[in-house]
Amino acid sequence: MQGFKVEKSKLRREVLKVTYLSEKFVEKRLENSIEEDQSKSNKKTERILLELDGCHLRTGVKVPSERVGLTKVRKIKKSSRKIEWKETRVAFARPVEKKKERTYVAKMAKYPEIIEQLIGAAYDQGWFSESQIFTVSDGGTGLKESLEKAFSPFQFILDRPHLTKHIYEGVDAMDLPKNLITSVKDFLLSLIDSGQVELVINKLQDYQGPSAKKIENLANYLIRFKDCVHYDKFKSLGLPIGSGEVESAHKYIPQKRLKVLPNFTCKTDSNCEYGSAGAILAPLLTKRFSYISYVTEAE
Repeated sequence: MQGFKVEKSKLRREVLKVTYLSEKFVEKRLENSIEEDQSKSNKKTERILLELDGCHLRTGVKVPSERVGLTKVRKIKKSSRKIEWKETRVAFARPVEKKKERTYVAKMAKYPEIIEQLIGAAYDQGWFSESQIFTVSDGGTGLKESLEKAFSPFQFILDRPHLTKHIYEGVDAMDLPKNLITSVKDFLLSLIDSGQVELVINKLQDYQGPSAKKIENLANYLIRFKDCVHYDKFKSLGLPIGSGEVESAHKYIPQKRLKVLPNFTCKTDSNCEYGSAGAILAPLLTKRFSYISYVTEAE
């Protein structure tokens, strides 16, 4: 039995058509979740966890080519593909007590756009007027403030590994004796974990040694997130203190859907073409179109 050759440009065009239709379907589904009367819904979740993070995806945009002539198959003017890495933000909502019931959203967009979809994901998970919203994420500029505008009551939890990195860099910049560096790092983190962040801020503000400006910036960073770093308290409430859950989702939400399946492999990675909307081949071939930017793991 003989097969037939599928031109990669043809496949890319068909994928893009389905991708745009799928995006519209997803957006409508999330809008419906928001518009539904939650007071009549049987699904009410008292504590909802949100996580949000970004990754970079390889995308391509057609630009006019310097080559002269027409293409062999379609007889159109030749063009080239400009490769760019664009940030894609991934987020999910789930009940605090149920790790497997996540609703994901993912989009090449700024915070306000992805948060608008995240609101729909929260409603899909049973958000109502008395729900408590918890978010674990890094200290990205404007992220905490954007989430606070969208959700109430709201508790932001600063990703502890990110905080640890800042503390370590600050202590290293103090030029302390080597035998004290580790103990000072552990001491500051233990104070923060136990809710004594104000004491740490005061100690940093009193510092007058080398790299004083960097230490001042660290103190200001802690002032901004002083209500978000009581990690012992958060753990006692059964809440996560790291955003690894959403960071690992990059591998199976946007990135997995950019991988070309075995029947459509490219000779080299540089020759693989990715559409600006994602070139999502797996959903096309399996007809699970709603998984492009909306995924409920329970499904």
